[in-house]
Amino acid sequence: MAQKVGCARRREMHGRIAERLLDKVQGEIGGSGRIAGMQEAAVGSGGGYAAVRPKKGRDRSGYAYGAVTNAVEKGHAIRRPSGFAKGYRARIRRRYVLGKHFYQASRTEALRIALDEAGKWADEIVGALQR
Repeated sequence: MAQKVGCARRREMHGRIAERLLDKVQGEIGGSGRIAGMQEAAVGSGGGYAAVRPKKGRDRSGYAYGAVTNAVEKGHAIRRPSGFAKGYRARIRRRYVLGKHFYQASRTEALRIALDEAGKWADEIVGALQR
């Protein structure tokens, strides 16, 4: 029975970590909130890890949330202009859009959040043992 209680507490701790990570990642994304709204906090089925990942499903255009998030995270190519008209000059100066790397940017903060939550959990355990 004690193992089940520990498992539930670990899952609860990872849930708090996941929610704090979600806030951090959404802050790194910025913008109007469309891409940030595609993210969700996730906890492992055994309660052993916390993660932020794209939701399952598709946006209004029919693209999967994961594909859109991947394109914004890592960057994507831009279609080359056809430019067949005489005197046409393309406005595009780059062949690709730079990635935002919001997952990578929040990785160091993730370690801080995990250590903070683990410290709180250790304090709870010490408090329970001292009773």
